[in-house]
Amino acid sequence: MVDWIAARPVAHRGLHDAGAGVIENTAAAFQAAVDGGYAMECDVQISADGEAMVFHDDTLDRLMQDTGRLDARPAAALKAVPMKSGRDRMITLGELCDLVGGRSPLIVEVKASWNRDRRLERRVAEVAHDASKVITSMMHANAGRGRCVTVYIVEGDAEAIQHLTVRFKGLRDTEVVRTTYVDPPEAQR
Repeated sequence: MVDWIAARPVAHRGLHDAGAGVIENTAAAFQAAVDGGYAMECDVQISADGEAMVFHDDTLDRLMQDTGRLDARPAAALKAVPMKSGRDRMITLGELCDLVGGRSPLIVEVKASWNRDRRLERRVAEVAHDASKVITSMMHANAGRGRCVTVYIVEGDAEAIQHLTVRFKGLRDTEVVRTTYVDPPEAQR
């Protein structure tokens, strides 16, 4: 199960600090998390051309120097848009897996759609299978740093969970979990 998540701090969207120019879900934020020995969580959204992009929001408006829906643009165009601050650009899940290289646990939150579009789940599974070769080969060198486990948390419908579970069958050190978000009591007032 996912009990290991509570065993060490998890850098939510990487170890980011907007005041220092390190923006959430960027290479700099994830490198800082790896350097600090943290597990990390990222979010992925689908691009127009079917790439898994590391980004939380449905739109570019909050963090990028442009506006509009993320899923309306191809990956190359998304990677070309600068952030509002900092020096990073948007990265793909594959690039993040290359950066982390199994050195720290990575939790991937799949922003699955409710419209039965399964491109994101397919692409995440493809990247996970490619990355598992790298992660598995590096696990022995990292034995003292904790489990190098990737958990795919799906925010979406039951079909998304089933889709990922089937695609990840037999993939070492991978779990698929469906999340339910509950606001803290102060947010419910």
